[in-house]
Amino acid sequence: VHKLGYRPNLVARSLRQQKSKVIGVIVPIFQDENNNLFFMKVSQGIEKTLKKYGYSMLLSNSNEDIVDEKKQIEILMSQMIEGLIVAPCLEEYNHFLKNVGNIPIGFIDRLPENCEVDCALSDNYDAIKSVVNDMVSKGYDKIAYIGGDVFLSTGKDRYKGYVDGLVENGIVEDPDLVRYAVSDRETGRRFAEEIINKRPQCLIVGCNTMLMGVMDFLSESEICVPKDMKLVGFDDRSWTQFTRPSITVNRQPESEIGESIAEIIIRRIEDPALPRQV
Repeated sequence: VHKLGYRPNLVARSLRQQKSKVIGVIVPIFQDENNNLFFMKVSQGIEKTLKKYGYSMLLSNSNEDIVDEKKQIEILMSQMIEGLIVAPCLEEYNHFLKNVGNIPIGFIDRLPENCEVDCALSDNYDAIKSVVNDMVSKGYDKIAYIGGDVFLSTGKDRYKGYVDGLVENGIVEDPDLVRYAVSDRETGRRFAEEIINKRPQCLIVGCNTMLMGVMDFLSESEICVPKDMKLVGFDDRSWTQFTRPSITVNRQPESEIGESIAEIIIRRIEDPALPRQV
């Protein structure tokens, strides 16, 4: 076998056994490297766990675009994948149910509304709400918020955590202190300029890409953190440890999210009748 350079035909084996031992993964990859780190670490966690069970991973990019997402589903399904893991682009998810047949599907990071599919994600609501409670306990009551698109569950849950945190502490939300949109660095910078003119005591940024834009504006404006304003970010990126003074950040367990959803998908393949896993 070695002398002839023989290699087994995995496609033929998959057809014969009706098992490919391959799981498809679709995540949005952006031009902004900072934002990609989250999904790359999640994907590493997925791959690490799949290898443990003898499975391989096919990684695909949706470009945060629903048309690309649907196309990638078609391509992965043509590869006879046994399961699909996705960070969905939109709240709408019927196209998954229509196109993936009977194979298991699991969502990561984002969860479409009223969806009963397996998923693994951070508790975005409690994370931001806890930050608000912590800031109020330290004497801050003029708390601003910049976050990602509320049409995605991550942005919606973080914003709701912010609002409910204010309400529980008897603080009325001030629309002038809130901004949210599709997350990118320049938008974060623009929002910071708009909000900081209102002189908040504390600014919570619920998106690491936007946080970089906020830092750009603070540096240009020579605003000192935390002397002039308290700043709290979401996601513990390596660059945050080099800021002086350091930024308070919420860390997401990226690798653990990937490991969890991979375990769930493997269990689902082995026993389709399992209750929904979250």
